[in-house]
Amino acid sequence: MDTENSKIIESIKKNFKKDNTADFWDDLSLEQKEEIDESSLEIKNGEVTDYELFMEKH
Repeated sequence: MDTENSKIIESIKKNFKKDNTADFWDDLSLEQKEEIDESSLEIKNGEVTDYELFMEKH
């Protein structure tokens, strides 16, 4: 689409600009990152407990 309309061009630019908000991962400590990575691996390996079964025991 060709346009010379500056409002349209600016609107499109805003849609493509990268969001400058910080990534929460960068704010985590090394220990927190390791715990998350370990948990992700456990989930991937099927080492999970069903929520309902957990709640029944407690």
